Amino acid sequence: AYPISGLTFLLVPTTPKDMSKGAKVKDFIEYIIGAGQDATEPLHYSKLPASLVQIDKGLLDKVQAAGH
Repeated sequence: AYPISGLTFLLVPTTPKDMSKGAKVKDFIEYIIGAGQDATEPLHYSKLPASLVQIDKGLLDKVQAAGH
């Protein structure tokens, strides 16, 4: 067997209607592309490539949210 990865695309508005909910979404995405990657290998998935994480972080920086 080999690790299988699947990419999922998230459509996130850069200016959410509810800034509080936008902050929660942004926090969740920061977790899944950051610390959440530590959960991949025990589940037999591969981590995201560092280059993709950097792209994701750059795009996430464009999202406005309360407290961010």
